[in-house]
Amino acid sequence: MATSPHPKIPSSRNSMRDKVNLARHIVAPPRSASSTPVSSLLVPREIHQYRGRTYFGMGAILAGLTVVSVCVRLLPHPANFTPIAALALFSGVYAPKRWNWTFPTGAMLVSDLIIGFYDMRVMVAVYGSLLLPILISRYIRKNPKFISIAAGSMCGSLLFFLITNFAVWAYSPLYPRTADGLAEAYIAGVPFFRNTVFGDLFWVSVFFGGYAFVLKLSRHAKTPLSVSVTTEHPNNKMKMRAGADIFS
Repeated sequence: MATSPHPKIPSSRNSMRDKVNLARHIVAPPRSASSTPVSSLLVPREIHQYRGRTYFGMGAILAGLTVVSVCVRLLPHPANFTPIAALALFSGVYAPKRWNWTFPTGAMLVSDLIIGFYDMRVMVAVYGSLLLPILISRYIRKNPKFISIAAGSMCGSLLFFLITNFAVWAYSPLYPRTADGLAEAYIAGVPFFRNTVFGDLFWVSVFFGGYAFVLKLSRHAKTPLSVSVTTEHPNNKMKMRAGADIFS
C-alpha cells in the first residue's frame, strides 16, 4: 500500500500539540543543517528582540559618529575637510530610511548653533547638497564595496561644489550676476573643492573602514553586531543587512 507524503491528520480534536506540529510540518518542512537559515532557529519574539538589539547598536554607532562630526566642525580644521557628507553616506547605507537624514542634519544644526548662521538661502543649498549622499547611498546599499563607496563619495563632493558655489554666486554680493561672475565663483571654489574631495574620502574611509573592522572583530568574538536574518514564515518576513564585506 502506498503511503501518503503528508502525516495523517490527528483524529483527536483535543490534541492541540499534534495540530501545531502538523502545521509546522506543512508550512516549513525540515531542511538539512547546511541550508537552514538562521531565522528558522528563532521564534518570532526572538527575531524581533534580535532586530531591536541590532538597531540599538547601529543607533549608538550613528550617534557616536554624529558627535565626532560636530566636534570636527568646531575644532580647527582645513576648510571643507569635515565628515558631514561621509556621515550622510554612512547613515544612508546603514540607518533606517525614515531616520537616515536626521544624523547629518542634526550634526550641522548643532554645530551651526555654535559657529553661527548665515544667509538662509545659501544654508538651504549647503544643507541640501550635504544630504544628497543619502540619495546616492540607495545605489550602494545592495553592494557596499570600497569602489562603490568611494565613487559615491566623489559624486557627492562634485555635487556639493556645483550647488554651493552656484548659490554663493546667486545670493551673495561677492560676484556679479553674469556668466563671468559665475565662472569666477567656480574658479575661486576650486581649492575648497580639493579639500572637499580629500576630506570626504578620508572620513568615508574612517567611518566605513572602522565599522567593517569592528564587525570583523565581533565575528571572531562570536558576538556579531549584525547578521543577515531571513525567515520563510509568511507572517514574519524580515531581512537585516550586515556590512562586514565592505573591504573584502
